[in-house]
Amino acid sequence: MEQRRIMANNPAFQQLSPERQELIRERLREWNAKSPQEKEAIRQREEIFQGLTPEQKQDARNIFPQWRGLTPPRRQAVMVAFRHLRDLPPDQRRAFLDSQRVREQFSPHERDILEGINRLLSNSRPGPPNDPEQ
Repeated sequence: MEQRRIMANNPAFQQLSPERQELIRERLREWNAKSPQEKEAIRQREEIFQGLTPEQKQDARNIFPQWRGLTPPRRQAVMVAFRHLRDLPPDQRRAFLDSQRVREQFSPHERDILEGINRLLSNSRPGPPNDPEQ
């Protein structure tokens, strides 16, 4: 495979520890196993992340592990709320976060995660309509 040949001929790669080389190979195998749609979603997230300020990037680094720490059903619920929040005009996001529905549906910790996401979205425009298959 072309990727293996490039790694084998790359002096910088060859200077890495065997453990680091194996980690890179594993990540490459994982990437190659992803569908085109999964790869595109990752590319889009990376593009968004690169557009963040250093402070927003740090917020994102703090928020993501908290979100990952939720149970899968709660992660999904927060993701649905995030998509809704993202699609709202900035001036309507606060009302959504302060709504009775959000207070009833989400724990204080989950609301903190949504607040962090709102800070990341603070200067952004609404996103594209939700894909019903997501």
